[in-house]
Order: sequence, then structure tokens, then C-alpha cells
Amino acid sequence: MTTPLTVRVLVDVTNDFVSGPFGSEAARVGIPAMLEFITLPEQVDEMVIVTWEDHGAIYEESHENLKFAVPHGVRDSEGARLYGVIAEYMDQKAVEGDRRFMAIAKDRFMAYGSDKVIAEAIKNYRPTEDHQDGREVTFILAGLVTNICVIANAVYLQGAFPWAKIVIDAGACVGVTPELHKAAMEVMASMAMTVINS
Repeated sequence: MTTPLTVRVLVDVTNDFVSGPFGSEAARVGIPAMLEFITLPEQVDEMVIVTWEDHGAIYEESHENLKFAVPHGVRDSEGARLYGVIAEYMDQKAVEGDRRFMAIAKDRFMAYGSDKVIAEAIKNYRPTEDHQDGREVTFILAGLVTNICVIANAVYLQGAFPWAKIVIDAGACVGVTPELHKAAMEVMASMAMTVINS
């Protein structure tokens, strides 16, 4: 028997996207909602995946990097690190050995192969159940920024896990501008994703 599994995915809440070159006051204001999004009481049987960008040398020549023309997510830099309270909470969960939590470094929006890492994590968390291709899985996404990283990760997960439900928590996302945030939500809703807390 396969029981439903919720996987919360917090996307790219790093220093660069909060207080760095892509940061904004809206992102700083949104941090409490993002921390609440990943905070799980002990009895809650869900998974949490936190991602951050980890751009190596090969990224410098990518179209994505040339288009943005602003260094960010540079490997081993302070800007690429998870932001403040998010980092502290994830560090705490690692010390506790809480197997519900994991972090994924990506060399672009959603690195090729991340789906295999996520699938393996789900299998390890529920070893006796068949969640292949996202069966009985709901991914809930939040984070920074809505109209770039969040939407890219949502589309990637939808393609990689065709049986999964994709949900976007709009109240725990921030876009480059309010208008782009709203537009991204409308696009994701049009792609059979569910938008909540808008």
C-alpha cells in the first residue's frame, strides 16, 4: 500500500536572493513565512527539501549566466549560502539527524539529475512504498524568486514526476516584482498546478 506523501521544497533562499544582488526588502519581509513553511512538528510525516544555487566554473559560460550578467550563487561564496534563520534551522535538523530534511545544491535553476536525488530520498524515507514517478506524492514549493527559480523548479518537478501533484504556496514566495510574482502564479496555475495562499 502506498500512502500519500507531501514533500515541501524551499527554493534558493540564499544570501544572494535576500540581501545580495538579487535581494529585496520583500524577500527579507518574506523570510518568516518561508521559515514557517519548512518548520515541521515532530509528529508530521512529511519531507522537506531545501535547494540553493551552487555555480561552478562551467556556469560562467552558460546562456543563463550571460543573460543575467550579475554574479550570484558562486560556489563557496557567502552569497551562495542559505540565508540566516533558514541555514540555522537546517543545520539544527542535520545535527538532530532528522531524516525528513535534506538539502540539494544545484548548478543551475534545477540541475539535471536532481530528480534522481529526490526520488532516491523519497525511496529511502518510505522504503516499503512505491512512489515511482511521483505516485501519491504532492510537492509544495515556496521560495525565491517566484518568476525565475520557483517556476523553473516547479516545471522541472512536473516533468520529472508526472504522477505528482504540484502545489505553489504563494504566501511563502517572492518575485522580482509583485507584478512578475502574480504573472508567474497565473502561468503555473494554467499548467495544472495548484496555487494556495495567494
